[in-house]
Amino acid sequence: MKKKSSIMLIGMIMVLAACSEENVIKDGGGDMEEEVINVSDSIEKISVTGYGSAVLTEDEEQPKKRKVVFEKEKEIEIFLKAIKDSSVPFGEITSEGENFKIVLSYQNGNSETILLWLYPDKSLGRIQKEKYNGQVRILSKEDVQGIAKLLEEKSRNNLTD
Repeated sequence: MKKKSSIMLIGMIMVLAACSEENVIKDGGGDMEEEVINVSDSIEKISVTGYGSAVLTEDEEQPKKRKVVFEKEKEIEIFLKAIKDSSVPFGEITSEGENFKIVLSYQNGNSETILLWLYPDKSLGRIQKEKYNGQVRILSKEDVQGIAKLLEEKSRNNLTD
């Protein structure tokens, strides 16, 4: 009788542990989905500021902090697509700091900042809201390359203007 009760107790604990772990994963992913993916389409402009990527500083020995502003609808759509298509990472990610900050400026005057880790040479990128201490989101290889190309074109145009 004791053996049967012990087995039932262990079984119940395993079931409860599995259920609560599943909820944590679902809730954690869902919270992050709401935090990052649910950006409004009423964005007036996007400002990207950063160091550390050859995209913005390829001709310089000492990298300088650069700011690039995107106001055209097609440019903004590239960023929105990347944010909306981002996914929850599997496995470990590095703890190094971001190399860009994206400021989304809305038509109503509000803004929010998203941290961006962008490594186009490795086709790697991730994002996280600045004031959110939870899970980061991973960008697709295509979105990494799209953002890198856009940054490179815009920064090159700013240097020649």
